[in-house]
Amino acid sequence: MKKWARALFHPNLPLEGRHYVTASKEHIELSRKAAAEGMVLLKNKNSVLPLAQGSVIAAVGRGIRDIVKGGGGTGDVFTPFVTTLEQGLRQCGIHMDEALLEYYRNDVEQQYAQGAVPGMTVEPPAPAALLDSAASVTDTALIVFCRFSGEGWDRVDGGFQNPEFNPFKERDMLSQRIAKVYPDGDFYLTQEEKELVKAVCSRFSKVIAVLNTGGIIDLSWIRDNACIQGALLMWQGGTDGGTAAAR
Repeated sequence: MKKWARALFHPNLPLEGRHYVTASKEHIELSRKAAAEGMVLLKNKNSVLPLAQGSVIAAVGRGIRDIVKGGGGTGDVFTPFVTTLEQGLRQCGIHMDEALLEYYRNDVEQQYAQGAVPGMTVEPPAPAALLDSAASVTDTALIVFCRFSGEGWDRVDGGFQNPEFNPFKERDMLSQRIAKVYPDGDFYLTQEEKELVKAVCSRFSKVIAVLNTGGIIDLSWIRDNACIQGALLMWQGGTDGGTAAAR
């Protein structure tokens, strides 16, 4: 059976000496380039983007820390690291309000510790005091929303409101988790996400939305909101997606 062992044909085996192909520096650079080229600038009113190096912004939304690198199930892969958007922005010389970052960092880590997986975290309410403090030093905010994607995971439009409609009958535990995080379906913003957009737009004159998702979601809230001047569809950028999006 040795000749059929999958490990013997794995692309991560060294080709020359101890040089590994998968996860090598060259592959990471290629992954980053491919991710950046696939991202789509959906909106850029008044040339709000690109952000100038050294800019100070308020980064809000759990997605600033909870990054989805790729799909679930057999679409998932193990990587040596995953770069968050926060890390990518730092590398590009963008400064962010530290109090807000710490708030989201702690919340996401707590949700992970309780069993949540990337893209399946709940949007926490942003404390008004933290938003007010950030608004006193910058007029620009970045809202980051994420969505999990995987096998058997088409966007759901309010389906969980109908007990007769359940596309996950054979996966009750997953179904219950989805319904808890996205009670109206993950095609739309959750009530918590809507409230965050409203709170941010009431305090900052320049708002940029970033979407870390592998599937389609409703974008009317971006199209119809003049306060949201910029929007980037970053998709799922792989191991160094945070850097690709920031660049």
